[in-house]
Amino acid sequence: MAEEHLWFTPGAVSYHARRDEDHNERNTGFGIEYVWNGRHALMAGEYDNSNNDTTHYLLYRYTPWVLWKVHLGGCIGLVDGYNSNDGGVLVGAALIAVIESRHVGANLLFVPKDKDGGGWVMAAQLKLRF
Repeated sequence: MAEEHLWFTPGAVSYHARRDEDHNERNTGFGIEYVWNGRHALMAGEYDNSNNDTTHYLLYRYTPWVLWKVHLGGCIGLVDGYNSNDGGVLVGAALIAVIESRHVGANLLFVPKDKDGGGWVMAAQLKLRF
């Protein structure tokens, strides 16, 4: 990973373990990700969440481990727009795997339990750098 760079994201796709509910799994949106020192990043943006509401997020990402070219770690920060807090701001956290080339990258996130008390969620986020 380059030392310092900026990524742009068009949202994500997700998969929810609880298949008995009608989740939105096409989470379109817009975000930016500022990476410094290869391991640290700030992520901010918005997307259409699983409940078809808008979520805004501000997350800190730390990926201290590298397995082949995949950087592994976690992210934590503030999110809103979920039913469990009447759309208000919550602390959110996820495990993350990151792979990047010069202009294209991807984040794979794993949330052990979704914001509304359901099962785990996986999300894949494409990112672009110009």
